[in-house]
Amino acid sequence: MFSRFSVTPAFLCLVFLYAFAGNLSLLPAILSAALLHECGHLIMIRLLGLKVDKIEATLLGFLIRTNAGLSSYLSEILISLSGPALSIIVAVCSSVAASRGFYSESLYIFSGMNIIFGIFNLLPASKLDGGRAVHSLLCLFFSPDDTYRISSIISVVTAVFVILAGAYILYTTKYNLSLLLIGLWLLVRSNPDNS
Repeated sequence: MFSRFSVTPAFLCLVFLYAFAGNLSLLPAILSAALLHECGHLIMIRLLGLKVDKIEATLLGFLIRTNAGLSSYLSEILISLSGPALSIIVAVCSSVAASRGFYSESLYIFSGMNIIFGIFNLLPASKLDGGRAVHSLLCLFFSPDDTYRISSIISVVTAVFVILAGAYILYTTKYNLSLLLIGLWLLVRSNPDNS
């Protein structure tokens, strides 16, 4: 189905950081939610008749590279939104199952991880699915230069909101830097062309 799979050092550092922090109990739910999210993208890629060239495990999840030269802006929008859509569907289904007699704390945690993946990836930052969908949508109506400028502004504004939310969480918890660091990463990577 695809020719290459790779893991970035940042992904490995994240896994080791979770292990070092003693959060290994969440790791299966996080990785399962991430894999299901990517399955949403892979299903849409297959439905559109495109080919997957490479899958890469990165700091913020998995990156799927396709033979993008053969896809349209509408295809890019559908591919971008299919991962968050599947994440949200899985979250709802697992939450309903947990509340209807299949109760387990693990199922609720799994549901929570999926809703986090789904909603977070809908943010309109250039490195996230929502940002890719917004960029492709803008390409339908604006010139490449205008699309680039608008996408960059939206990405920066989104990153600033994530940074502010992260700073608030750090202030209230006194130790949780994760959202703040993700916001800073989004800000640094706010260029829509930067892969």
